[in-house]
Amino acid sequence: MSAPALDHGPASVSRVRSTLTLAAGDKAIYPGVGPCFIGRVEKRIVDAMVVMFYHLIVLDGSRGELFIPVEKARAIGVRSLIKKSEIPKLLAHLQEGAKAADNWKQRASDNSKLLTSGSPFDLAEIVASLTELSDTRSLTVGESRTLGRARRLLICEISEVTGETRETAEEQLDQALNAKARIGGLISSPRGEFEKNRGTKTTVAASRSTTRIHLGLNQSSTQEDNVEKTFVSHYELVKR
Repeated sequence: MSAPALDHGPASVSRVRSTLTLAAGDKAIYPGVGPCFIGRVEKRIVDAMVVMFYHLIVLDGSRGELFIPVEKARAIGVRSLIKKSEIPKLLAHLQEGAKAADNWKQRASDNSKLLTSGSPFDLAEIVASLTELSDTRSLTVGESRTLGRARRLLICEISEVTGETRETAEEQLDQALNAKARIGGLISSPRGEFEKNRGTKTTVAASRSTTRIHLGLNQSSTQEDNVEKTFVSHYELVKR
């Protein structure tokens, strides 16, 4: 059974724009959760009303199952996977400058918005900025969790789109980040040589999570811990 056409969700996802019709056997991205398989579209009775639901199976190894009201899927931000032809652009985005805010509370707020937007390019921005930040200072516990989660979601989508293993997708991501680091090193090398000649030693920090589900619309947050908040279903969540 097919369902109404959807776009990629929030207007902020400007670089991933198309329409899709979700049907059994398709794959889609659920913001903050990652790639899901559409098991079926089914009818349920909620408050004496007939409501159509998408049955989603999370493809992160947890086999978590979600039931998403069809009429709310667009507002929640459910979208199709990006095209394979967009992967090079996504990896290139990891090499672009993405400076994190100086204040940790502002960083947490910014990353929360990027994480819940549903855009893979926003996930890439989180990974790039926090990875770069980790080269100059220690990340907070919340930032480390956010970085790990953004990496996992990005790797899962790249893997599903390309048909490669998670390990191969992770290698592609790390190669892009390493290329960015090499470019940054070339740009800063004159200063580095100057410090070296002065005898200054520079130390650079080396650079199964529980699936959390959200079926509501209130995703704003200004506190760091809320980036990793437990998502509560408004309807139903079944975990095998």
